[in-house]
Amino acid sequence: MPNQMQDLPVYLFTGFLDAGKTRFIQETLEDERFHKGERTLLLLCEEGEEEYDPERFCAPNVFQRVIEDESDFTPENLSRMQREVMPERVIIEYNGMWPMQTLYDNIPACGCSIRSTRICPRAGSWRRSSCLPTRRRS
Repeated sequence: MPNQMQDLPVYLFTGFLDAGKTRFIQETLEDERFHKGERTLLLLCEEGEEEYDPERFCAPNVFQRVIEDESDFTPENLSRMQREVMPERVIIEYNGMWPMQTLYDNIPACGCSIRSTRICPRAGSWRRSSCLPTRRRS
């Protein structure tokens, strides 16, 4: 397990409701090339129609936490979840209606850095290729 003061990698998925974020993350966590058993904090900032099926993940080390309100996306709450789970990485399904600035203001304060961002722009027509990678923000 990493020291909590280390740079904790964050994988960010954002987009419109029904754009395919949950399905993309589900398939990613089922893929042994990505998920090799690392303790993973899966942070859900919206609850869409699809739900996760943890039984299909490659490893059981995925811990789901929900933040329902933007005002709860704080360094204190993120740090508390980090202490509870002791993750080796964080995956965030970010609410596409929340300002990105909320994320960028709070993530560094808890010792995390965004490693990869996927934006899912196509509502209702999910394809694995429809979730586009973006450049890492400095």
